[in-house]
Amino acid sequence: MKNLFSFFVIFGILGILLISGCTQQQPTGNQPPVQTPAVQPASGQPTVNLSAGNYIVDDKGKPLYYFTKDVNGASNCDSACINIWPVFYQEKISVSPGLDSSDFGTIIRNDGSKQTTFKGWPLYYFSGDVSPGDIKGEGVGNVWFIARPNQVAAVSATPTQSPVATPSMQPAINVTSYPSSPHGDTNITIRWEVSGGTPGNISNTAILWGYKSGSANISDYSKITMIQTGQTSQQFSTGIIIPPSGTIYFRAHAIVDGTDVFSQEYQISIIVQTSGY
Repeated sequence: MKNLFSFFVIFGILGILLISGCTQQQPTGNQPPVQTPAVQPASGQPTVNLSAGNYIVDDKGKPLYYFTKDVNGASNCDSACINIWPVFYQEKISVSPGLDSSDFGTIIRNDGSKQTTFKGWPLYYFSGDVSPGDIKGEGVGNVWFIARPNQVAAVSATPTQSPVATPSMQPAINVTSYPSSPHGDTNITIRWEVSGGTPGNISNTAILWGYKSGSANISDYSKITMIQTGQTSQQFSTGIIIPPSGTIYFRAHAIVDGTDVFSQEYQISIIVQTSGY
């Protein structure tokens, strides 16, 4: 009887231990997943970069251009033009050293799409650039130029009201902006205004320039920019690719109602580019 009692006591203790072990051990399949910190994405590459040639490219190295017939806040390249000069747009702009993100902005085009600007100039690609390093759009029609850090800001799209031409208003021409000491081997922009005359028809206007002063003889200006036309009073702009060093001289010229008018002579002193090494 005593042995039978001892057997039941031992059997009961073993049962308790077995039940206790089952309740404390959780099946591994029911354990909650371990929480790991979310991996933060690595910093992206700049959406615009400064190339070794000191011009602006996108994140894939394709050059970006501006159109001198555009103005600040508006693009004048529509329909068929866009097939050749596709629009560049990035929602968020990050830049490489040598560029300032505050120089970039966004405009709404006539079709409602968006376009990135640099210093007010809408930016484009050139469809002819197909191989790495291509900059075939530079100087096309003397109105398309590659975007560079020292690019002059675009003129305002807000039209300015000018006095109505009268017989007493003689035709006049005035240079309104130009870089006096740009870095060499870059594209610069010169702007000028033609006014006066009756009726004020501008049949020819351009920048005459060269490497020596033409103050005594305008034939000393060996180069001329693209011929433009219009109606006074009107502002114009053009680009010039300057040499690596030296000095260039220029005048603005126009033919208004058959009369030649010239601005005074201006001088640009070129700063030699340094490699930094």
